Amino acid sequence: MNYDPWDWVTFKNVQFTNSITEGNEYIYFGSNGGIMRYHLFGRYWDDPITESQGIAGKDITAVYYDLHTQVLWASTSKGLNYSLDGGARWHLASADLLRLRPGEEINRIGSTSDYLWCITRSQVMKIDRLSGYLISPYETLPEKEISWGSAVANGIVDWREIFDGYTATGGWIFHGNQLNGPNFEEVNISTVFLDRFGDIWVGTFDGPVFYADPQMLTLEPLYFGPAQTSATVLLHDDSYLWLGGNSSNSNSSGITRFDYERGYWDIFRKGKEIMFGSDQILSSVVIDNEIWFGTTSDLQIFNKERNSWYEVNENRTLLNGSVYSLAYDGDYVYAGSSYGLVKLNPSTRRKSSWEISDAVRGFRIHDLHFDGQSLWISWGVNNLWKWTPSSNELETFSELPNSNDEYFNLVELHSRKRAMTSHGNNVYFGDEYGILIYTRSRENWTRLKGAGRLVGQQFLDLEVTVSSESGIRYLWAASLDGVYLVDLDDFGITHISKEDGLPSDKVYALTSGGGYIWFGTPSGLSLFDWQRYFE
Repeated sequence: MNYDPWDWVTFKNVQFTNSITEGNEYIYFGSNGGIMRYHLFGRYWDDPITESQGIAGKDITAVYYDLHTQVLWASTSKGLNYSLDGGARWHLASADLLRLRPGEEINRIGSTSDYLWCITRSQVMKIDRLSGYLISPYETLPEKEISWGSAVANGIVDWREIFDGYTATGGWIFHGNQLNGPNFEEVNISTVFLDRFGDIWVGTFDGPVFYADPQMLTLEPLYFGPAQTSATVLLHDDSYLWLGGNSSNSNSSGITRFDYERGYWDIFRKGKEIMFGSDQILSSVVIDNEIWFGTTSDLQIFNKERNSWYEVNENRTLLNGSVYSLAYDGDYVYAGSSYGLVKLNPSTRRKSSWEISDAVRGFRIHDLHFDGQSLWISWGVNNLWKWTPSSNELETFSELPNSNDEYFNLVELHSRKRAMTSHGNNVYFGDEYGILIYTRSRENWTRLKGAGRLVGQQFLDLEVTVSSESGIRYLWAASLDGVYLVDLDDFGITHISKEDGLPSDKVYALTSGGGYIWFGTPSGLSLFDWQRYFE
């Protein structure tokens, strides 16, 4: 299926800015997270440019917008990318065609009235300014004036000469030759760009970009992007998207709150927030005015009214190990970990007595899901239980249950289920045999028909959405082989992969909200404007 370029948008953690340039409407920042676009006149972040728009390569080493030809240029390890429509569609002059040696990359781009000029560590290249065709390698820069995009500063630069008299805002301090942040960050400046209006734009290593106002003599931080690129947990709540993950690099981990409509990013990290413990996130759930996160060691709770954090450790909950799953039935919170399952009072955040906790003690809980009536528990080797709180009734499915499928058997029912969701009268399960459906009113099991292509997949997350126009129900299934979209009316299946716009075929999590579907992958957070195509 052919999608429009901006139907897919990918957001990544930005750790360094290599290059800055100005266009007609935007300031462009070339970074390890693609090309960030800041609107010059509206003063807001627009969607970034990444592989989802077709740019070849991940890290942008140099960026340049030619105001005469209206061509946007960006260099990566793959070569020299160029776009004739402001970044929506891309073409590539490959590293081979440019005769670049292995490991040689373009680190600065500029232009005169007749040619494009590119600089690497070892040469100056003269290039056709419309096609990217290499005219002459190992050139000498012309005497005529060249308009440049910025590059990473070489050697030691005394930035105090440029920013003498400037005051940083937002809790930042310009001290010595560094920027010190409100959470004890020590950030070095990587590159500086002066635009045609006299404003100064500053890129950093491991920090935000800054806008330097020469009239007010202020340095304003402009935050963009999530706390980490790898997103394994997604949660949509009100107008916010929450995301987290499990990363061994503490400098690029944390919990992110993203207001997509306004383009605001809030990042919460261990050691930066009061009463904030682990930021290695494995699960999440909304509980009234709080959001609970399961981590590798405890529970992390955010109070929305107070805008504050609270850490619940093992001594209070008696949880052991990593908290892989959380569920809420309106009265109690259920937390599944590496070594069992506990029932928690959300008010006291303490463990409540529960016989099922004793039954599964010592076993890993793979997933929990409350369908509005019953709590589903996937645990141990291949166990699936259903517990109904109102009647305290437990069903372990030790015998073959009711099914209209003549091929259905206990082996399929007792396969490991890492993903569960519900919608209306049905509960959906993802396992190695595909998608299993439980109809609550009839207490009947069925296997999704005609879904042989789903066999053998490892499903990690499921969600049902309903088209606002047609009312058609769709089941989204995240897997290690992309996303499978099932039309629940005619059971047609669409496979969505990296070729369509995903940043990776490994999809760990998904959620819907605001008319979009969001995907968490190891290569970034991805947004898809799906309803235009699946009506």
